[in-house]
Amino acid sequence: MKEDGDPSSELSSSRASDVRVVAKGGAVQLLGQFTQKGLTFVFVAIAVRLMGAADYGLYRQVFQILMVATTLAAGGFPVAAVRFIARARSERDPGGARGAGRVALAGAAVVSSIVFLVIFVWAEKIAQVFAKSDSSIDYLAFLLRIGAAYVPLYGCMQVVRFCSQAYKTMTPSVIVGNVIQPIARYGLSVLALVVGFAVAGMVVALALSAGIALAAGLWYYRRLQTEEERLAAPRMEVGPMLRFVLPQSGVQLFSTQSLGLGVLLV
Repeated sequence: MKEDGDPSSELSSSRASDVRVVAKGGAVQLLGQFTQKGLTFVFVAIAVRLMGAADYGLYRQVFQILMVATTLAAGGFPVAAVRFIARARSERDPGGARGAGRVALAGAAVVSSIVFLVIFVWAEKIAQVFAKSDSSIDYLAFLLRIGAAYVPLYGCMQVVRFCSQAYKTMTPSVIVGNVIQPIARYGLSVLALVVGFAVAGMVVALALSAGIALAAGLWYYRRLQTEEERLAAPRMEVGPMLRFVLPQSGVQLFSTQSLGLGVLLV
């Protein structure tokens, strides 16, 4: 029997279920953030000792350039994936849900591939903005080229993570983005340092970690889909999604608080 003033007594069963989903999702996300921050702390301590502050600073510079590029690459497609898949599922439209995931993933793949080509082709011009000598320009351009694959892999991984969130669960998204990708990135980076590949090895490890996380994300997303969604013919709303993505891309582009732009401006 519920007492007067009990907030749960004012909620319908569906709304109470939504509250539980949000609370559980928030807790899972916090746990994932704590895990990622802890791994980052340990990794930085190990990396600086193994390679020195100067080389680690160069690696961070390459990493931040690529992270800014991933913001351009993914754009508003992750948010669009959640919106359109969730809407299709609420309307009991399995074809629409499957089609929304495909359009979001394909859109991010196309845009991020263009960004990849820009970085790969114009690596020297990008390096000239940040490097101080001709030799450092050549090396920074080389690092950008071998790390450019990180952009499409990470951008598509973000879309797949958000696709899974449309199924009212944060667990796959957090596991992929806050556990699998950091563990792969830091583990492969430390291995590269131990073997002797230095900064170049760490940049390659960065790209490989995004590929591993993308594969894990696709596996989770496939598991979350219902049998009807797997078998349904995809119904793709390309125009409506693109109209939604464009303003969202602007929002993502100017959300610079987490991009580490200060590393690039020093």
